[in-house]
Amino acid sequence: DFSKLHSYPPPMTIEEMNSNEKTEKPFVSYASYLLPEEDEQWEDDISKNPTGSLTKIMAPFAKRSFSTPQSTSPLSNLIKSAESKTSQNPIFKVEIECSPNTPIETVIDDIGRSLNSAAYLLDIERIKQGDFVLHEDTLEWEDCTDFDNIYDSMNDWIRKARKRELERQLR
Repeated sequence: DFSKLHSYPPPMTIEEMNSNEKTEKPFVSYASYLLPEEDEQWEDDISKNPTGSLTKIMAPFAKRSFSTPQSTSPLSNLIKSAESKTSQNPIFKVEIECSPNTPIETVIDDIGRSLNSAAYLLDIERIKQGDFVLHEDTLEWEDCTDFDNIYDSMNDWIRKARKRELERQLR
């Protein structure tokens, strides 16, 4: 039995999320969620089993900031979509845009609390840091075999950095 093994309630199923029964009001300290469908398998699973229940649960929190005494800087972002891959123990992808000092673990905990369940992080990838954007400002491994590609990319990046600096100074 799940309750005997864990100190928290079992995750809600899609059926429970879609039911009209009222549950206790979800707790959220602060969070916002952008949930992209990035890989083909994910999109394929969604097309076979579309659900809007997580979107319904999370939608009231869009464009709002939440804070508790534990948080120091509330987030305010948009919810694009929330889709689950399975009907049991939903798993979903989250893209969060936040300040560098945001405690991501707290945001993940807030997601679980808002669903009256537990949540944990399987994987994390930083896609932007300052002016550097992953996949936009990076070379593919295959392109690193040719010196001209590396040299041209370095010069392009230096030009972009100088242009951004000039734009900042002109403001």
